[in-house]
Amino acid sequence: MDPFRNAELPSSWKRYGQDLVSDATSREERTTQACHSMIGDVDMKTFSPLFDELKAHADRPQMDLDPVTAVETIFESHPTSPLADTLQRHLIANLRDQLPPEKALDQALDSTTKEWIGTIKNRLDEECIRARELGDMSREDYQKGNRAEPRDVRCYQAQRTLRRLGHRQQARVQAGG
Repeated sequence: MDPFRNAELPSSWKRYGQDLVSDATSREERTTQACHSMIGDVDMKTFSPLFDELKAHADRPQMDLDPVTAVETIFESHPTSPLADTLQRHLIANLRDQLPPEKALDQALDSTTKEWIGTIKNRLDEECIRARELGDMSREDYQKGNRAEPRDVRCYQAQRTLRRLGHRQQARVQAGG
């Protein structure tokens, strides 16, 4: 059974829906699938260069007179995405709060990840409600789906994936590349 067959979701999320209603799939397996689906939603080829430039900018020894304008210029030179827009909002708020650039970026990344997880959780809740109303999901499976499955995720894998971008940039700088 595919409870999300009528949903406009990528195939990885539809697989998560199938796992959700399968008694053969453990909670841990569903959580792993949710993390993979979240990570798959991000266009890393677009996000990675943006993050690399932000990280390099934050790690510079020279401070900007107006760090908000400098960061806005970086964002303007890259394609937009929902994840990038969220990161921009949090980063600029942190810079306006006078946080040092490196700390501002680190906290913005954490806030972005938490917001991203919350957004995904809300979307899945909506899809579970829709599937339940259409009869594509049983009451028991609906309750299983609404028991904070992806919230449990707190998707450490997603956080690690975004963090790896920062570590990869540091390694490049240290290697002289």
